[in-house]
Amino acid sequence: MSNARRNMRNNKTTSLRDYKAGKNRQAYIDGNAARELAPARKTRTYEDERNRQKRRNEKIERENRLSKIAICVIASAAVAVLVIGFQYLSDLNSMKRKQVELSTLQDELVEKTKANDEYEDQINESVNYDELYNTAVNDLGMSNPAKAQIITYDAGVSEYVKQYGDIPEAK
Repeated sequence: MSNARRNMRNNKTTSLRDYKAGKNRQAYIDGNAARELAPARKTRTYEDERNRQKRRNEKIERENRLSKIAICVIASAAVAVLVIGFQYLSDLNSMKRKQVELSTLQDELVEKTKANDEYEDQINESVNYDELYNTAVNDLGMSNPAKAQIITYDAGVSEYVKQYGDIPEAK
């Protein structure tokens, strides 16, 4: 038997160094106050290990479930961004096409307005108003109206008047 064990049996005390070294793992009493040893390590049983593994698996499943949800949310957001981007580009392209078409129509309008003004000038230059007046008065027997023959009335908002009936009498 070793000296330490002999001393322990004789003294009923163990030094901390001896305890940590594993030389004495039994409970002991020293003096009138009882000291407590560190609690013995709990040994793992098969059920404990199974429960621990089960909890670990549940945690992994929960994390996988959350990651699947996150992937779905991110995928949905990516699809939404792509759809909105495609729609934006489509609208932008459509707007550009309409601007080009509008520009073309405006150019066409300017050309037709110029042509119309030229035709109007040609017509006005070809008419001799003095000759027209002489033909109307001398050949056709027309004359300027007298004051009593002129009847004025309110035509409404528009300058343009269509006559669908008789002109009302003057007031």
